[in-house]
Amino acid sequence: PSPAVAEVFVAAVDESVRPHAFAIAAALRAAGIAAELDHQARSLKSQFKQADRAGARFVVIAGPDEVAEGQVTVRDMGTKEETRVAIDDVAAHAVAALGR
Repeated sequence: PSPAVAEVFVAAVDESVRPHAFAIAAALRAAGIAAELDHQARSLKSQFKQADRAGARFVVIAGPDEVAEGQVTVRDMGTKEETRVAIDDVAAHAVAALGR
């Protein structure tokens, strides 16, 4: 199998949270995690397809309601299980979830 392009994909639900998505991706990369995000303002469904093609193990979903509460949803692409995580804890959560 070809290696994953991304371990974590950051999905922005709409344009209002795109700056948060960029910041989250930067924090993940700073923690040594291969993170990707959509640069074309596609629908959430399209972003999930993109994450799947990239081989992402997790998708961080940044929605306006969650971001307003300082949180995001992290979906395990294998189990489809979703967990709410504080934005400031996303990188640490991903490092632990990836077994680093």
